Amino acid sequence: MHRLSPALLELDDDGQLAVKHLDDQERVVLTPVTLVDASSDDARVAGLPERVRLITLGGGLVAPGERVVPVEAEADSESTSAQAMP
Repeated sequence: MHRLSPALLELDDDGQLAVKHLDDQERVVLTPVTLVDASSDDARVAGLPERVRLITLGGGLVAPGERVVPVEAEADSESTSAQAMP
């Protein structure tokens, strides 16, 4: 389970909650997630890889499969974030 900002949640083409993150080749991946719990400050989701580089800035500007140049952000204890620079 991962804790993240609810602003990072989006709907995929099937209307399911999903989160954008990067794979090992710096490509954008949109992974469906299950919402476990949420508040106005954070959301807890299941379905992401154990270690994940979330796209925290610029996610609306990139599409799944697109290669990006990540700019690493400070990591918290549950995930590593990346800002996508298309």
